[in-house]
Amino acid sequence: MFSNRQSILVLAALTVAMAHAADANIGATIPASKGKFLSDDPLWKEPSPRSVPQVKSIQIDDLYDFINESFVVPHHVKKVNRSGKEAAQNTNTLGEVPDSEWYTNRHMRGRMSVDALVRGAGNANPPDPEDKWKIISAKTDGVTPGFTIEDAHGNRYLLKFDPPNYPELASAADVIGSKIFYALGYNTPENYIAYFHREQLTLTDHSSWRDRVGKKHVMTQELVDKWLAEQPKDSQGRYRAMASRWIAGKVAGPFEFEGTRSDDPNDIVPHELHRELRGMAVFSAWLNDTDAKSINTLDSLVDEGGVTFLKHYRIDWGASLGSDSVRPKDIRRGHDYLVDARSTTIQAFSFGFYLPEWMRTRYPNIRGVGTFDFESFDAAHWRSNYPITPYLLMDNDDAFWAAKQVMAFSDEEIRAIVETAQYSDPRATDWVTECLIKRRDKIGKEWLSPGLALDGFRLEKNRLVFVDLAEKYKVSGARYYNVQWAEFDNATRQKRPIESAGTSFAVPAGDRSGFLVAAIRSGDTAGVEVYLRRTANGWDIVGVDRHYE
Repeated sequence: MFSNRQSILVLAALTVAMAHAADANIGATIPASKGKFLSDDPLWKEPSPRSVPQVKSIQIDDLYDFINESFVVPHHVKKVNRSGKEAAQNTNTLGEVPDSEWYTNRHMRGRMSVDALVRGAGNANPPDPEDKWKIISAKTDGVTPGFTIEDAHGNRYLLKFDPPNYPELASAADVIGSKIFYALGYNTPENYIAYFHREQLTLTDHSSWRDRVGKKHVMTQELVDKWLAEQPKDSQGRYRAMASRWIAGKVAGPFEFEGTRSDDPNDIVPHELHRELRGMAVFSAWLNDTDAKSINTLDSLVDEGGVTFLKHYRIDWGASLGSDSVRPKDIRRGHDYLVDARSTTIQAFSFGFYLPEWMRTRYPNIRGVGTFDFESFDAAHWRSNYPITPYLLMDNDDAFWAAKQVMAFSDEEIRAIVETAQYSDPRATDWVTECLIKRRDKIGKEWLSPGLALDGFRLEKNRLVFVDLAEKYKVSGARYYNVQWAEFDNATRQKRPIESAGTSFAVPAGDRSGFLVAAIRSGDTAGVEVYLRRTANGWDIVGVDRHYE
């Protein structure tokens, strides 16, 4: 699809080409005409980022973010939606998200091994359990303490503890979330479950802590003992924590879910029009990641391959699954916004007698699980704590892209990831695994049903073949498909049916050049159009357009 997204990427490529004269191949692929497809489609990697020597650090006030997202954003999005939702602009012609400083295709496109899924963003650099850990600084606000530590190898970590009355709750959720989001394609920190003895924590002359108003104080051993006093120990006398390895580069604050950064020349697509941010609504629903807000993101100025640029991260899943970071999640979370006029109205007019399913759900009393279930999960109506612009703008294409990634995780792969949380009670591993599997299946049923869920298009012996994901994942039964072939004029976008092709999925015979399009349908179900381009080696699939009821 030649859209604003394509135009933006072309302009970005031209800019890069002018800035780096040696990279002549980028501009060479741009045709003079503005056809539906460019000669380098489909793009699987965005143009190399321009070098960014420095950016300002952004700070987002949590209260302002809550008020803006709860009251301003919904009205703005309603106004936008009345004129029709604007499609994502950072996709390629197949509807996929190219690799970039935001996103990298992983498990869906190149299936990861179980070992790779368990490894996630790291697992090679956990804090050494045998060596001393130097406390660099500490935070004391909130229910639980948090330390910035450095191990004997010079690696730094943020050490986060579970709420004392709910051991394993937040640390397990944070580790599971980071592994799954990494496999889904996001930049994430390396998160580890870490066990340690008190004597491993040491102080230096520069160890410090800040109070609630930001005043700096000298750290003492007595304060460390005081802050750890309420933390439980295991049978070996060890404390448990979640150790998140320090993200490389220079931290530049969180990114916002709307607009662009004015000081980043690579940030050219408004964030609300990123498919990986819109589709994240489906991923958050799967994990019940209700706190996916801007302050749980991070931009970092990194140097890779001699180019300095901003890399965009998702961080902090402590409020996912059945955890709300400091306590089990309120059972309302995931079903209503914190400020939800519709739910309040229903309760008021029913005098409290109407009890939705999530109010009637029973949750297991298992250490570390909290309030996580699958029975009350409604994939289409899941809610984060408050409205998030990309989530509200998600359309069928965004949801399909996300749902097929969720469905790509097998039962065995989900269990292997859950096991990285190191629950002490095997029932916790079983329950969280079962919930993720059944929530996955509900997502597939919801978002693979609109239109034809055909994917994996390829040519085998000059015949167009594909996979029906709805059939593969048992969302629907086997179906009969019909196809109509046409020649496609890339410049004018006109189609001329090929009557002689009949209903065969074999590429029509004849001395043809340019483009073909195969319109696939199944009964009255809205169809899929697959575009082929003639090359020196035959036909290649260059684009996919999906249609919905």
